Amino acid sequence: MDTGQFAVLRDKVKMTQAEVANRLGVTSRTISAWESANPPKIVTHAEALAIRGLFQSPLLEPRLSEMCTRAASEVYSEIAAIWLVEDADCVLLRGAAHYYESDRPIGKRSRRGIEMGESRLHLVQPSLTTHPLRSAERLNLGGDAITRHPEKRHKKNRATHLAAGGICHSLLHIPAFTPSPKGPHPVLLLSLENKMDEETGSVIERGDGETEPVYTAEDESLAERLAQEFRDELFEDLQLLEMLV
Repeated sequence: MDTGQFAVLRDKVKMTQAEVANRLGVTSRTISAWESANPPKIVTHAEALAIRGLFQSPLLEPRLSEMCTRAASEVYSEIAAIWLVEDADCVLLRGAAHYYESDRPIGKRSRRGIEMGESRLHLVQPSLTTHPLRSAERLNLGGDAITRHPEKRHKKNRATHLAAGGICHSLLHIPAFTPSPKGPHPVLLLSLENKMDEETGSVIERGDGETEPVYTAEDESLAERLAQEFRDELFEDLQLLEMLV
């Protein structure tokens, strides 16, 4: 990362030089020197990580929140989340997941951001989140096919505290990639869980022993298009944050 990228990032999040200096633990003079450097100065690796940590959330979270709402509304789902790839990890930022209050009466339901801390998984760690990013394969699973998948981390059940009913009945995980000199580079994962019936507004359930997918081929196609659109919309900012190889 160089000081030119830094200046663009600061302008995007509308933080003053004094605010940024205070957050980074440097002087305002340092920030001013960075932004006036011509040509731009390459910052150290430690500085780049600190800059990313400062700007990542205010730059990305509002847009990710809007994307989650859109995805769950178009591919009618109780839960929607967008995981981003950062170095060797996939990260779920605060506010990058939404759930639908499916236990409330129809007409009084709303989609809310999930209040939870940042989640992080190493890409080589087996899970239903990391698998599509490593294999470039989408996952469309229903019922006990979820627990039977070889990369399921917690194999005993389909419990999830995010769902109103406490159970994951179906999931659709769609990865998005971008070309790089080393081959396709994973950028994000669009995660949709618990497909909902558009007429009743209730989660379509799968009981014990059932393994049929709930999300349709049309759902897959729509989610694939959304994942690609989200990747393209975020591309410039992910480049600035050096989250793309």
